[in-house]
Amino acid sequence: METMQELIPFAKEMLRQRANRKLLGVYLLGSVLAVLGTAVGLVETLSTIQLVFINRTDEKHTDDFLKSQ
Repeated sequence: METMQELIPFAKEMLRQRANRKLLGVYLLGSVLAVLGTAVGLVETLSTIQLVFINRTDEKHTDDFLKSQ
């Protein structure tokens, strides 16, 4: 979140220095892609952890079922 809070002052500074709007757009696009990449990585990590937990739980139930027969 710290990066998002720094993005708006950075954009204002770029505009104050008469930076080209295309250049500002490139910076903004890069920042948005970086944030989205981080979010996708976090979701992927969490879903992988969840799948590992589900697989372990299923193996335990399968072992218990086989032992009871």
